[in-house]
Amino acid sequence: MILGGRYDGILGVTAALEVLRTIHAAGYKPHAPLAAIDWTNEEGARFPKMCCASSVWSGTQTVQAQHALKDLEGVDMKSELQRIGFLGKEKCSYIDVPLSAHFELHIEQGPILEKEGKKIGVVGGVQAMRWYKVTCTGREGHAGATPMDNRADALLAAAKLIAVVNTSSIAHGAVGTVGIVKTATEAVNTIVGSCWFSIDLRCPYEHELDAIEAELRQTAKTLSAEGVEFTFEQTWDCPAVRFDESAIGCVRAAGEEYAGAEMCREMDSAAGHDR
Repeated sequence: MILGGRYDGILGVTAALEVLRTIHAAGYKPHAPLAAIDWTNEEGARFPKMCCASSVWSGTQTVQAQHALKDLEGVDMKSELQRIGFLGKEKCSYIDVPLSAHFELHIEQGPILEKEGKKIGVVGGVQAMRWYKVTCTGREGHAGATPMDNRADALLAAAKLIAVVNTSSIAHGAVGTVGIVKTATEAVNTIVGSCWFSIDLRCPYEHELDAIEAELRQTAKTLSAEGVEFTFEQTWDCPAVRFDESAIGCVRAAGEEYAGAEMCREMDSAAGHDR
């Protein structure tokens, strides 16, 4: 079960369908066709890459690259889409299927609107985000027979670096999260010889993310004196994005008409795809 938000994704999809049904029932004819889009694996919850389908739509990733992504069990996306009958034939491309504007209704997963008693967040952009897979290799040993001063405990070293993810993110006005930790050893009485963990870094300013990454790499280099080795793999990178002013104006006007100007708030997206 993915507990990223009870209405995360569901609200956007059902709202899009309701808009289409309402327009159809009213007999209204828009000046251009409307489309409802439900992105596959957009959160990267199963296949580890954010904005998976929308990246193909925008042209920053290929269909082949995304289809080749594998989950933690080694299942690739293409075979799974085939299994459930959702490997469509329509081209996922804004060039082949041009749309003049995109809107997403999304519930805020954070506390800002609720804390301030607001109803509508008018989102002006998305902060920069980076994902990493960090592998730490040490040396396995017996928990009882290996003295404490003769160990190269990969999990202990990883824990020290994970702590820096937290402190460095706070220092640079960012948010940092380690959501996955996997060890190669699964025995109570064995010192962990290797492990890997994920890092999710987000900040409105990319130079701050550069500084956090530099601090993490320097810390990893220092920890190598304990007999461990770190490798960093950046699995996803999304620069900060500002939205179209006319589209923002449409959202602002609709929000103020529905809830009143005093119940609306300008804000940036803390998630990867709130639009």
